[in-house]
Amino acid sequence: MSYIRKNWREYIYEEIQEDRETYYVEYHPINLKSYYFAHLNLVFINIPKTTEEIIDIKEKELTEWLKRFPLPIMVTSFDRKGDKISINDNKVFMGYINNEKGTIVKKWGSISVEEIPEEQLSDQFIKKVYGDLPFIHRKEKEQSSEMKASEMKKIKNLVDFTFYTWLFLSIIIAFIGWQSYWVGALAFGYSVYKTLDRALKVLGVKNKRQIEKDEKERKMRHYYHHCERNPLGFAKLRAENFEKDEEQQIHKTKERLNSINFKKEPTTFDR
Repeated sequence: MSYIRKNWREYIYEEIQEDRETYYVEYHPINLKSYYFAHLNLVFINIPKTTEEIIDIKEKELTEWLKRFPLPIMVTSFDRKGDKISINDNKVFMGYINNEKGTIVKKWGSISVEEIPEEQLSDQFIKKVYGDLPFIHRKEKEQSSEMKASEMKKIKNLVDFTFYTWLFLSIIIAFIGWQSYWVGALAFGYSVYKTLDRALKVLGVKNKRQIEKDEKERKMRHYYHHCERNPLGFAKLRAENFEKDEEQQIHKTKERLNSINFKKEPTTFDR
């Protein structure tokens, strides 16, 4: 059994992104077999001033998405840097619909799979709930993965073929060189070129490409030296770079969603 068939459900649904005034949301459907809830991420560009506001937003979003897709859901909030926002030491907020009472069950913290109605996690029920969402079949994902693996194998085979072909041709040329004056002359000329090239390298004469390569290696050694001297500083710099990249990606997503929804009516969360 392939990795995809083992871990993914039969239908793989697209995630949903929607813009709000001060944040945007990402809804990730239940696509993996090991997941028993959907993921709803709230990414705040501007964090509300009070904890109560964040709680209110998370509760409203949870209720809204459960009405749209009555499947277990986990709501997580993030700041503009991609860090999770904790509420009373709880980073997650979960909920599901109690089928018997027809009410929404909300909980700060984790909800075990035993608490959730079993029928809500069946493939048939999930397929029914997500009936209007775009999706790809698991077979398509398998085929795509197999095609990529096949392409990588072909590239490897081509590299191997090219290497052995040039090796074979080199042997043929060397052999013919003993029989043909012109081939021998060409082989001799190439040998002279390689000899001169090697001599220039020994004498320290470098071309532009070699100079650029040496400068890059010098900088790498220089950076490595300082990283070894100050590992904590390097770790801090690396974390800052990751944080900066995450923040830029979040802003790009917010701007894209804002431009898409510019002409649309505002949602109930924006009014």
